[in-house]
Amino acid sequence: MGEKQDEYEELDIIHREEKVQLEELKQRYDVLVEEFTQIREEREINSKKRLEDEQELVRMVRAATLIQAMWKGYLVRSMLSSKKKKRGKGKSKDEKGKENAKGKKKAKGKK
Repeated sequence: MGEKQDEYEELDIIHREEKVQLEELKQRYDVLVEEFTQIREEREINSKKRLEDEQELVRMVRAATLIQAMWKGYLVRSMLSSKKKKRGKGKSKDEKGKENAKGKKKAKGKK
């Protein structure tokens, strides 16, 4: 009976030690789970921010492209209108009409 009592006491001591170790591991686990959830939340926030930044960049590129296209169109239209003005300033309408009539007569005679 004494041997069984000694064996029981040894197993009881081992059980208490393992129970203390288990509690320590549970505490470590809880800390790790908390840290993991914080890291996961930070990653989600970062990925959302990255996605928003990418969308903002796409929007800005589209806006810049539109602005550039509008500016180029404006320049082309202004250059075309300035060329029309330059042609018209050199001669009056009467002189143009006379030259056109002369040119037409010459062209008919050459045939």
